[in-house]
Amino acid sequence: MNIYLGSENISIGGKVEFIKCSACNFDSFRLELSADTDMVYQDVIGFVNKEHKELLLTHLSDEEFHNFSNYSGNQLSERVNTVFKGNGFTFYKSKHFTDQNDEEYWAPVCPKCESSFQTERKISLEDFIKEGGKVITYSLYDKFY
Repeated sequence: MNIYLGSENISIGGKVEFIKCSACNFDSFRLELSADTDMVYQDVIGFVNKEHKELLLTHLSDEEFHNFSNYSGNQLSERVNTVFKGNGFTFYKSKHFTDQNDEEYWAPVCPKCESSFQTERKISLEDFIKEGGKVITYSLYDKFY
């Protein structure tokens, strides 16, 4: 099964990562994209609707892409929910955390307590769909805001 975002086949490098907060046990999932080079998916972003088990894949706007570090996950989510009429999509932005050995690592941030999420398991986009998930692609995101 191939999943496209515009003309890009994202099914090859797309994984759904099931995550759980290390502090409050809030659980969810998120998009993880990987490719031979970072250039392939550099402007693709994934939003989740946990309640409906939906994953929305779209492109960042030019403004968001060039100033990504200045945007919070809430700001990105607010924009996509405006486009989709408040459908409850969330983006889990990652940040640096430090473990008990003072080593830094990147992890998505829990929206409930701002602790780090830990990966429980990863599956392909195809398996996510087989398990009842829905993948929505919307390549013209930038044009509607």
